[in-house]
Amino acid sequence: MLAEHGQRFPDLTFTIVDSVCEPGKCAVRVRYAGAHVGEWEGAGPTGKSFSVEEYMFFYFKNYLITEVWTVIDSPHKMKQIGFYIIPPQDNAPLIILLLHPTTTSVNL
Repeated sequence: MLAEHGQRFPDLTFTIVDSVCEPGKCAVRVRYAGAHVGEWEGAGPTGKSFSVEEYMFFYFKNYLITEVWTVIDSPHKMKQIGFYIIPPQDNAPLIILLLHPTTTSVNL
């Protein structure tokens, strides 16, 4: 999965902004950035860049990672690279579209 993501965003960078650790666990805040140059989520490359923060929580036992939890602002990332997010209404599913920059309207 990470290798495929690297093909879509080959200049992908992860910068550790902050971390807090104690025995058995560690929380890390990471700045995650890159440019959309390969097909992703069924959409062709936009060439647009994104930069968002990701929060990672690692749990350890006997010096091995036993569990990882991550939280990332995916909607903000999608918006930066050209996806349009239509909020759900009345329990409808979330709709995410990649439109050409000159698109002025969409019929759903």
